[in-house]
Amino acid sequence: MAIIGAGIGGLCLAQALQKNKISFTIYEKNDKAEDWLDGYRIHIRSVGSKALHQCLPFKQWNDFLNHTGLDADGIGFLTEDFEELVHVPEKLMIGQNPEPYLKQYAINRTDLRKILLSDLDESINYGKKLDRFEQLENGSVKIFFADGTNEEADILIGADGANSKVRQQYLPNARRVETGAIAIGGRTMLTVESRKWIPITISGRMNVVMPKDKFFFFNAFFDKGKDVDSDKCNYILWSLVGDKKYFQDVSVESDLKQKALSLIPHWNPIYKKIISEGDGDTLLLLNIKTMLPIKSWAASSVTLMGDAIHNMTPMQGMGANMALYDAFILSKQLIEVVLQRKDKLEAIKAYETDMRNKGFAAVAKSMKYTHKAISENRLIRLMSRNWFRLCNKVFFLKKISFGNNWKD
Repeated sequence: MAIIGAGIGGLCLAQALQKNKISFTIYEKNDKAEDWLDGYRIHIRSVGSKALHQCLPFKQWNDFLNHTGLDADGIGFLTEDFEELVHVPEKLMIGQNPEPYLKQYAINRTDLRKILLSDLDESINYGKKLDRFEQLENGSVKIFFADGTNEEADILIGADGANSKVRQQYLPNARRVETGAIAIGGRTMLTVESRKWIPITISGRMNVVMPKDKFFFFNAFFDKGKDVDSDKCNYILWSLVGDKKYFQDVSVESDLKQKALSLIPHWNPIYKKIISEGDGDTLLLLNIKTMLPIKSWAASSVTLMGDAIHNMTPMQGMGANMALYDAFILSKQLIEVVLQRKDKLEAIKAYETDMRNKGFAAVAKSMKYTHKAISENRLIRLMSRNWFRLCNKVFFLKKISFGNNWKD
């Protein structure tokens, strides 16, 4: 079988197939792995942890655990004045003393990709950009590449990201659209000096800042707890999100720090300093997009996974997790085919049903939070803030409001 794209989902699937001695080839458009080994931290929720635990061989699973950062103290909701509205501790989010494969983790995207790449060298063809494919009468797929070569596979799996060429040909009516939200994001390094002024509230957990009128600020941290000044490995990840109308004059060439600061003139100085001390090389401007839900389609020898089919906004941090989940459920179905317990199309149909149900539920949830993030309805924001304050005082309300949101 052929996997188009060596992203997180495609590589996780490849590890599961190799673990079960199932033949495959990955075709990656970049010339070498280093061309796409970049990115910020990834928040691995329990759904992603379970998928990694099931898909990875013992060595890679332990490498994953060894590369994760320090545990977070849950998530907090704050005001622009740095008042704590509510704090949801980790044990409430995922339960007391969970098994390692049920926990949440932070890991650098680069580290995760390297772990997923390990021992796959002989199965990856670099510099293979997909041009098109043809489904043949015998049930296989002929794949044509931009370099003029072609290959034939029994199954073609599109794991080629949000701008998937496989999806564009296979499901041309599946659309990725703008949400109306724009984000400015960056990293502020955790060094000996910065740890003196960054509060533990920021450096020890995830936070959502909910102002009373507009915008949305998020921070998370990645901290391995050692060598704090080396290799820029420890940092605060942050993003300021708002309605696109506030970013009309902004481009990637703009002074993104100054633009972000100009939007929050009356916020607490801590937020401003986190932005102003951001590493200039890591600043980004993101036009937040999402996939529109699509109806089911007839199963064939072509299928899709991850961002290639259910690309979602970064709210809730579910994109990578759902790609890992797809890898897990698809690998289970492909194992059934190899063991001749299921027909190929029956297995792909079962995978796609599960993938659509859970994947597009995550899309809808992330879009719901995106709408909340850019809303300027002061009444709704005020009601939410007061509800959070009440939850912080009444544990039962906190448990029913937040406890189930993180159980995947």
